[in-house]
Amino acid sequence: MSRTSRSEDTRRHILEAAERQFLTHGYAGTRVEEIATDAHVSVGTIYLHYGNKEGLYSAVLVHAQEVLLDEYLAPVFALDATPWERIRAWCHAYVDFTIDHTDRARLMAVIEWWEAERPPELDQQLRDRIRTRDAQLLAVFAEAAEQGELEGVDPATANRFVWSAMYGICALNIRHADLSLSPETMHALVDDGLRMLSGGRTARSGQIEA
Repeated sequence: MSRTSRSEDTRRHILEAAERQFLTHGYAGTRVEEIATDAHVSVGTIYLHYGNKEGLYSAVLVHAQEVLLDEYLAPVFALDATPWERIRAWCHAYVDFTIDHTDRARLMAVIEWWEAERPPELDQQLRDRIRTRDAQLLAVFAEAAEQGELEGVDPATANRFVWSAMYGICALNIRHADLSLSPETMHALVDDGLRMLSGGRTARSGQIEA
């Protein structure tokens, strides 16, 4: 294995350990020494790769966002499909991320753990990356309106509603056990919501699982 490959493996092991520790103890309660033990590396190795605990937590959040925005949502925009089919695929991809990467989704949903200490440049980086995908989705909504797939709703309003709805569905599902839904019901809920947004009436009213 090359030195570059070993370095990449080390960084991956550190990030995975950091995700576990931050989820368990929060930002303030996590110690770099515990992350090092979990990752089977020295504390010095962590500082070499990430600088300090702040830098490591930043890397954890950025990586979680990259997985969502780049691996799950970005491919949707290249689909050979109608605008509404791409919007639907985008929503289901968001749900799939939450199901496949529950821990990362939970970290993104509880980012307020670190609000007081979070560096402004990280907030800016996270916002800028979301704005890029937001602009892409807004363009798809505008296209849907032009082609008659979205009527009676401003594309910008529909775009904001979908972002908020997806975040809300996924956040509730990972933070509140009494409000959680099965993966199948989450996907069904997405289709019901999009059907209502497009002017149709849902056929599954009253069938959400307890």
